[in-house]
Amino acid sequence: MGQLQKKIDYLTSLQKAIQEKHDLKVYELIDAPRFNKLIKKTNLKPNATALETLVDDLHAQISHYLSHHLIDYLGKTYPFFYYDEVSLGQFKIYFGNWWDRRQFGSLDVINIAFNFNEDEFAKLRTGFELEAEANVTTVIRLPKFPASQLNYKS
Repeated sequence: MGQLQKKIDYLTSLQKAIQEKHDLKVYELIDAPRFNKLIKKTNLKPNATALETLVDDLHAQISHYLSHHLIDYLGKTYPFFYYDEVSLGQFKIYFGNWWDRRQFGSLDVINIAFNFNEDEFAKLRTGFELEAEANVTTVIRLPKFPASQLNYKS
């Protein structure tokens, strides 16, 4: 098969995956070596023709397309993060609720990665640690009542 046919087949496969909303296949097609390593747990060498480079100039559009299902999933998994598409395929991450939130970093949809602002991440970590300490302190300070004073009947 000639190089032209390989490129046509690659682009046709990508188009079909997008039309069928097969996001996993899109991820595989745009970065096969990474997909093979992380998902298939194999270390196959990259395709010598580097077909992925055919769509390098389309990463913003591909990121925008892939963001819909990814952000739906992330919203269920991490409900305290909010995402805002600031330009095509570029997303900012916010922590908090819609009226009281702070920018926390960015979301790299193509690589499925959070790029956190280190200062904000440190503040968040400290906040969670303080809250955990406060909860432990509260539990420790609760008075102990004998069961007879609580009207507990077994």
